[in-house]
Amino acid sequence: MENLIKYVPFDIAFSELTDLADKNNFNNTETIKWIIVKVLRLRRDQFDNIIQIDEPSLDNMKKALLRHIKGETLSKIFGFIEFYGNFFNVTENVFDPRLSTEALVDAVLEWHTCSNQNCKIIDLCTGSGCIAITISKHTNSVVDGVDISPFALDTAKENNLKIGAQANFFQMDLNSNWSKTLKTKYDAIVSNPPYWNSAKILANTEIVKSNPVIGFDGGEDGLHYIKRIIDMAPQHLNQNGMLFLEIEPDQEQTIRKLLSNHFEDIKTYLDYRKITRVISARLK
Repeated sequence: MENLIKYVPFDIAFSELTDLADKNNFNNTETIKWIIVKVLRLRRDQFDNIIQIDEPSLDNMKKALLRHIKGETLSKIFGFIEFYGNFFNVTENVFDPRLSTEALVDAVLEWHTCSNQNCKIIDLCTGSGCIAITISKHTNSVVDGVDISPFALDTAKENNLKIGAQANFFQMDLNSNWSKTLKTKYDAIVSNPPYWNSAKILANTEIVKSNPVIGFDGGEDGLHYIKRIIDMAPQHLNQNGMLFLEIEPDQEQTIRKLLSNHFEDIKTYLDYRKITRVISARLK
């Protein structure tokens, strides 16, 4: 007689996973939820409908969780990453899309809904293209995306084709003269730039080693690229143009001061952990 697959009630299975995480000093519940739905081949919005988990799947969840705790990225473990309901290909040449970055997209879409216009938008440091592609899909707009890495741009173009968005991708170094590359002005500049400082990079080597270090390195104070974007953005925004930046929570006050010279209506937005993650401002 064949062995029947045994099932574990969801609350018990979830407790086993969180206990395993606690024993390994890992406290990101959202990542655990992501692992659960991916092993079960569900969407994240189906998480609340799970009643039970079969034991083989639970075992695979534990193995995936331990691999992630030891430093492997979710994309390496599963071969893809989900962002805003779409599945993005990622490689060793791009920074893994993070759940916290969905707050950046939320902020842009909230503004776009209120603006009620077909806007010209550009995504700086586009990487896998997840931000530009997602905004394009949800606004039915053409969105430009730029990155210094040609390998990242190849991945972004592949994702754009796969997901069916209207994004254009081209190469640009933020430290260069933007006017040589950008031949138009935009209604919104959006960016998740590198914003970790040197100390944080050194303190998180397990995380950093699984992604291109260029995706983290914001210089000694973490603000090199943010300062560059704030300095250059006024020249490339239309009247009342918007700037949206993903940031570290402890950078907020410094960035507010940097923005105040040329921007107004400065607002912040929380990510899924209720942490300040995005700042926006309107050109004066």
